[in-house]
Amino acid sequence: MGTPPDGFDGGDMGTPPDGFDGGDMGTPPDGFGGGEMGTPPDMGNMGDMKPVSSDSSFEVSFLSNETVSTESAGTSAKALKAGANIIIEDGTFNIDSADDTLHCDGAAHISGGSITASSGDDGIHVGGDLVIDGGRIDISKSYEGIEGMTVTISGGDISVTSRDDGINCAGGSDTGSDMRMGRDAFAAQEGVFLKITGGTLNVDSGGDGLDSNGDLIVSGGLIYVSGPENSGNGSVDHNGSASITGGTIIASGAIGMEEMFEAEGTAQCAVCHDFTQSFPANTEFTVTDSSGNVLLSFKNPKTWQGVIFSCPELVQGESYTVSAGGESETITLDSVITSNSTGGMGGFGGGMHGGMGDNGGRRKDF
Repeated sequence: MGTPPDGFDGGDMGTPPDGFDGGDMGTPPDGFGGGEMGTPPDMGNMGDMKPVSSDSSFEVSFLSNETVSTESAGTSAKALKAGANIIIEDGTFNIDSADDTLHCDGAAHISGGSITASSGDDGIHVGGDLVIDGGRIDISKSYEGIEGMTVTISGGDISVTSRDDGINCAGGSDTGSDMRMGRDAFAAQEGVFLKITGGTLNVDSGGDGLDSNGDLIVSGGLIYVSGPENSGNGSVDHNGSASITGGTIIASGAIGMEEMFEAEGTAQCAVCHDFTQSFPANTEFTVTDSSGNVLLSFKNPKTWQGVIFSCPELVQGESYTVSAGGESETITLDSVITSNSTGGMGGFGGGMHGGMGDNGGRRKDF
C-alpha cells in the first residue's frame, strides 16, 4: 500500500457513519478478480510513429481535424519525423524547428490541413516520393524548402522561402553534409522528377527555384518563382527532360544558369527572355498581346534580369511585348520554345542539398 503520510500513526480511524455496521461490503462485479486489471483493448497497429525529437519529452502519434500545439522540455531537432511514411490529411501545424520540419525516409502524402513551418534546415524532406494534392503549406524560412526523390504537386496552396533551392528533386540521402555531389554533377538521375499538374506555388529561393536532377513536367497550376540573385543558380534548373503542356509559370531571377523547357514533349508556348539590365526589387514584369491586353504580370521582391514564362494564352506565330522598368521588346513566337538566353548550363546536381545558394552551398544559421 506504500508508505503512510507523516503524522499517521495507525491509530483511531475515526467513527464510521450512522448505519454502517462493518458488515458485508457488497459483491464486486462479475469478472473482477481483485488483482489484475484485465487486458487492455487492442489499439491496432499504430505504425511507425517517431518522437518529435530524440531528446524531447513527448510523442505525436495521431493528428487529425484539430489544432495541435506542443512544447518540448528538450531541444527540438527534426519536428515531425517518421522512419517510414507520413500521411497528413487534416490538422493545423505551427512549427519552428532547428532541423527539418517534416522528415521521413519513405514516402509522404499531404492532402489537407495547414502547415506553417520555420526551419533551420529543410521545410519538408522526403527520402522517396512526395505527393501534395491539397492543403496549405507555408514555409517561411528554410535551407531548402521541399525535397524529395520525386515531387508531385496537383493541388494545394504552397509558399516556400529558402536559402538554397526552393524545390529540389534528387536521389541520395540527406547526411547533413554541406554539399554532396553525384558521380556526374550534370547527369540526369533516373527515376527523379518534379511534376506540377495543379495548385498554386510561390517560391522565393536563394538557390535554384525549381530544381530537378531528373525530369521537369508541368501540365497545370499557377507557378511563381522569385529566383536567385546570383548567376551561379537559376530560377529553373533540370538535368533531364523538361516539358510544359498547361498551367501558368513566371520564373524570374539572375541570368546565366536558368534552364528552359524543351521542344520535345512541350505543347504550350514558353519563353525565356533575358533583359539587357538588372532590375531592382519589385520592378513589375508584364506580357501584353498585340491588342494591349495584359496576359501576365509579376513583381519579384529581389533584383532580377531574366524570366521564363508560359501560359495557355500564348499562341505560336503571334507577337507579344515583354516589359520591365522602362525596357520593352516585342517578340514573335515562331516556335513552341522561344529564347534569347545564352545561359542554360544548369546548376550542380548530385544528392539532396546538392546546389549552391547565395551562401556558396554551405548551410548558414539564421
